[in-house]
Amino acid sequence: SVVITPDDQTAVSGSDDNTIKVWRLIDGTLLRTLYGHAADVWDVAVTPDGQTIVSGSDDNTVKVWRLSDGALLRTLTGHTDGVTSVAISPDGQTIVSSSLDGTIKVWRLLDGAILRTLAGHTGYVMSAAITPDGNTIISGGADKTVKRWRLSDGQLLGTFTGHTNWVTSVAVAPDGETVVSGSWDYTVKVWRTHPVSVLVSTPPTALSLSQNAPNPFNPSTTLRFTLPEAGHVTLAVYDVNGRLVRTLVGRTFLSGHHEVVWDGCDDTGRAVASGVYVCRLTAAQGVLTKRMVLVR
Repeated sequence: SVVITPDDQTAVSGSDDNTIKVWRLIDGTLLRTLYGHAADVWDVAVTPDGQTIVSGSDDNTVKVWRLSDGALLRTLTGHTDGVTSVAISPDGQTIVSSSLDGTIKVWRLLDGAILRTLAGHTGYVMSAAITPDGNTIISGGADKTVKRWRLSDGQLLGTFTGHTNWVTSVAVAPDGETVVSGSWDYTVKVWRTHPVSVLVSTPPTALSLSQNAPNPFNPSTTLRFTLPEAGHVTLAVYDVNGRLVRTLVGRTFLSGHHEVVWDGCDDTGRAVASGVYVCRLTAAQGVLTKRMVLVR
């Protein structure tokens, strides 16, 4: 995750090395590194006054830092699984966090108090955003939905349905009436909130092969690919020496989004050893590859 401060002078990044880094934009100088999280830092945000950093991590915590010197001001605990996103209200007084524990929490920034917990998604909550007027929370989750909540009391205002896979990111237009969501179904949807409707749903325009998930994996993993038009597809697994391990598919597919599961076995049905493998997608539009790690 990366965010730019309101004065356009500084960038703040979070990383899977458990750190947050602060950079000077004009020349890329690393100003400071913030240590404190015990796992991947999945999201960072900066308050509207540019003085405070908020971070969310796979260590289940939200942390608040002073930007000027990197001092850790407070740690917010209450989530029971990784924190996937953090957002700050336009007035700089409230933090909203989403989590793999299936909830959204609203915190008072001043002292870290939990103001309310929003429960309504039936799986991981992957992203949350706040409308520009500060009145509404938008969230997206593994239950394939986008939800609208009233920030003041946590009431669920509406649910947008239409995605066919996890909703991994959400954003709100400056008008506060338009919501954009991105999903593992390979589409971006644009929604009008009053009334709820889909304005745009992007069709696939190019051949693509997503990183397998999970990765590393044991014993199986899912491979997702997109075809811009119908045609013959071969999806095969090779070892790092280029030897064919398994042909997963070799047939004609319609245009659109597809997924195939590899069970970690070769063409004879025997389980293969731990190691790095390469998935190769071959279609009329080209050849794409991804590296996969099997850990027995």
